[in-house]
Amino acid sequence: MKTKERVLVLLEEFKGDFLSGETIGKKLKLSRSAVWKNINELKKDGFTIHGVSNKGYCLLSDCDRLSSEGICAFIDNECKNLSIHVENQVTSTNTLVKEAGACGAPEGYVLVANQQTEGRGRYGRSFYSPESTGIYFSILLRPKMEVNEAATITTIAAVSVAKAIQKVTGKEVQIKWVNDLFFQGSKICGILTEGALNMESKGMDYVVVGIGLNVKLPQNGFPKELELIATSLETKGQEESRNRLVAECLNCFFHYYNQLPQRNYVEEYRKRSLILGKEILVMSTENGIPARAIDIDEDCHLLVEYENKKQEWLSSGEVSIRKRF
Repeated sequence: MKTKERVLVLLEEFKGDFLSGETIGKKLKLSRSAVWKNINELKKDGFTIHGVSNKGYCLLSDCDRLSSEGICAFIDNECKNLSIHVENQVTSTNTLVKEAGACGAPEGYVLVANQQTEGRGRYGRSFYSPESTGIYFSILLRPKMEVNEAATITTIAAVSVAKAIQKVTGKEVQIKWVNDLFFQGSKICGILTEGALNMESKGMDYVVVGIGLNVKLPQNGFPKELELIATSLETKGQEESRNRLVAECLNCFFHYYNQLPQRNYVEEYRKRSLILGKEILVMSTENGIPARAIDIDEDCHLLVEYENKKQEWLSSGEVSIRKRF
């Protein structure tokens, strides 16, 4: 770890409080001049650090710049071996992590971005990923599972993000089957799970789960095509820590992932369902087929009942809630 990063870890640990240059120097075995030099480098990197004579340096509590050090400050012991990398701007975290997976990167590689220029969603859609307003990250996994089991990864991710949001902000969000999270009736998060098949084992070689969460409202609002369907977690006068949100998402995810056979995430998924008991449209045709969402099973397949009373279990696809006029 570079000296600058070590200083940042310490400031993150005492975020909102002042540490004297002498205290920082003693803890990190640095000279006062080295402390001053690295503090200035962090300021140039965009970290809001306040320096006051006779008090020292303080990483302001409202500084919300993403960093691996800021994330690791909130990581549980279960996730200490993750390799977390933060970039200011990337094309797509999923694209880059898939490339890393194809090149043999180990499980637990995590790429977090402050902005995506080519963020991707399901079915070839784009995911709006403006600078400094959301968290966009992808996790590389190498699970020992059959291809038809890979959908459980999306389920775990959805539950994990919902629980992380509740823990960090106190806000409750709902899950729209399969992979979208909604807050106050609008979408705040999308999840894209991709993978590669191992032809020899007929299982998964690797899986990449990508998460895009709108934390703050973009300065100029959402694009016109999104302004009626997208929202953010931001509440006026309240700051959400993006570093802590990423960390808690990872903590929750790997807690469930490491106990995958127990399926102890399924009831949480059901409890947070946006659609159970509601009239929906199964989007297998252009206009959708009217149905009612009846149940979600242990594999998170969705049981729907059509208007002709015929029932069907859906393992993938897309649904929307029917609107009454």
